[in-house]
Amino acid sequence: MILALLIRAIASLRANNLLLRTSAIALVANGLLNLALMRRIGVAGIALSTTLVQVLLLALVGFLVFHRLRKMVQQDEQHDGH
Repeated sequence: MILALLIRAIASLRANNLLLRTSAIALVANGLLNLALMRRIGVAGIALSTTLVQVLLLALVGFLVFHRLRKMVQQDEQHDGH
């Protein structure tokens, strides 16, 4: 749910290129973790991999939204002469 809100925030900031990049990172990370964890703990490793990648994606998207918003606020403050 939080991830969905962050993704909508990125879309509203017109930073859709970030969505493409983070999705590509998640795809690669999920594939690599699937292979690694499946070999060690079987099917449960695939489920664990998906969960870990979602947590990674949440942290990454949260960081990117925070960074982008902070940058916008700083630019706005400079524009207003503060």
